[in-house]
Amino acid sequence: MGRKRIETQVKSQIVAYYKLNYHPNQIAALCNCSRGCVVNTIRNWKENGGVGDNSRSGRPRVSTEKEDRMLFKLARKNPRWSVRKRSTVKRRLLDFQLESYNETEKQLLSKEDKKKRLK
Repeated sequence: MGRKRIETQVKSQIVAYYKLNYHPNQIAALCNCSRGCVVNTIRNWKENGGVGDNSRSGRPRVSTEKEDRMLFKLARKNPRWSVRKRSTVKRRLLDFQLESYNETEKQLLSKEDKKKRLK
């Protein structure tokens, strides 16, 4: 399991306490985080000069935000639409809270059935 992200505001507090000559154990108690978190934050601040988030490892997204919006519009317009890369499309649609479903097949109404329904 990877490391939990710490808010930039908390990192700034850690650095501020460090500049006031607080001990890492005291800073950890004040900021409600571990001593290791404090030490790592101070080390990163010294190396990088800031407390912002570093880029994370992992495979980058294949589609852009514009392509994702187009995909969303297409899926809303035609729910029966079939796609080439199902797994990618499914993940993108889940980002928009659209879940896939199979429509139930219904028997078509004949002219007689339609007339009976209108009565």
